[in-house]
Amino acid sequence: MLNKLKELYSFRELLKNLVIKELKLRYKRSVLGFLWTMLNPLMMMIILTIVFSQLMRFDMKNFAIFLLCGLLPWNYFSQSISMATTSLISNANLINKVYIPKAIFPISLIFSNMVNMVLSLIPLFLLMIIIGVRIQPSVLLIPVLLLNLMFFTAGISLFISCLNVFFRDFTHMIEIIIMAWFYVTPIIYPLEKIPAQYEMFFKLNPLIYIIGNFREVIFYGRIPDFSFILNSLFASVISFVMGYWYFYKNEKQIIFYI
Repeated sequence: MLNKLKELYSFRELLKNLVIKELKLRYKRSVLGFLWTMLNPLMMMIILTIVFSQLMRFDMKNFAIFLLCGLLPWNYFSQSISMATTSLISNANLINKVYIPKAIFPISLIFSNMVNMVLSLIPLFLLMIIIGVRIQPSVLLIPVLLLNLMFFTAGISLFISCLNVFFRDFTHMIEIIIMAWFYVTPIIYPLEKIPAQYEMFFKLNPLIYIIGNFREVIFYGRIPDFSFILNSLFASVISFVMGYWYFYKNEKQIIFYI
């Protein structure tokens, strides 16, 4: 497995080109281009402010920012998973022609989406300043949280991209899984709203800790609880190791099914 990681690193130039290609394709023929990465959170913020401050009257100060702190990492996770599911199948022609570490295709999507994730944080901070939500020194932990999120997402992406080669029905199932996962993750509601009798089941969800850490350092402006940090790191390591192990174990069979 370590040799495969070294091999993947030796193809870093190709990985960089794939990331650039993905970013260019995403905004091809778009007048505003990369500005959409920052405009999307801004427009989402405006909509959320109107909905939750005027229509639904959710009883939480600056709820729109609270929600956005959870939505941005969730969007990164869900979009990466959805795109990675068909990443091997959509590159079948290239895989069949030349030897390339097959993991490079889902991994390239992880990196390209991370560029968007980082850029989307800019309007979030600008909006916090405008609204009057103080930015605390705890935001210095964001690079660590982004790495944590990226490794967790990479592990899941490697697993499902390989699984989908052998079971094509998974392409249709993944959207349902992502939708269900969204509602069992405290994104549109705080963790404290979960009924006590169900809390232990909800806490089996790794994204509670990973996304919760973003909310702690950005919205609440404090260092996350040690148990949250430990659980999120543990989830990321297990996800990446197991995902890459499954991918490596089945990599030689992919070319016969793709």
